[in-house]
Amino acid sequence: MNTTDTLERPLWEQRAMAFVTRSFRQLWGKNNEDMLAWLYNMELSNPFARARLLGWNKHGQTRNPELWGVEPTDDNPALLLPRGLVVPYIVDKRLRKITIVNKEETVEVRGGSREPMVLGNDSRVMAIVPDCMDGHFLFQEKGERLSVIIPCSQGEPLDATTRERLSNAGTVLVFHKDSHPEILPGGPAMDIGYSRSRELPGLCDPFIKD
Repeated sequence: MNTTDTLERPLWEQRAMAFVTRSFRQLWGKNNEDMLAWLYNMELSNPFARARLLGWNKHGQTRNPELWGVEPTDDNPALLLPRGLVVPYIVDKRLRKITIVNKEETVEVRGGSREPMVLGNDSRVMAIVPDCMDGHFLFQEKGERLSVIIPCSQGEPLDATTRERLSNAGTVLVFHKDSHPEILPGGPAMDIGYSRSRELPGLCDPFIKD
């Protein structure tokens, strides 16, 4: 990506790209054993994580939102970048949003898109997985056989484009860890509970045809 192309992007995307790049170097640089151990505990392999450009924000930070092209508000006077695993969402070589995951919370960096992540090309089988890391694990294990939708962490309803994708799918699987699904796709779907990410591939197998 050349400098001219980068400078033509919105200010938020420029700042966010720089943050993603620094975080990627932090995760895959020196003295990263603890960070890689945490990634391993998330069931993600190093090759998959590198391919998805995952990174690590070592220290929680605050930024002036105006320097990121974001308007400050009374409720959010600063732009927060919590400590944790940095998960960029890139579509057609454009950074759409950043999600940061740690043991306590999942945060989407303010100023990015509020759309869900869609991992994989449109498929006859689509799985909705509200947990960001569980969704990435399922895509790592079954990405050639299905698509994974990870809804916005703020709990917003699915947008029209995502609903259209789901309506064109042959099978929609809605996974949840609670007694009731958090996301309802608005059409026929299989409602499936699970307790650990490693259960997800096996639960998908009966719906994937050779």
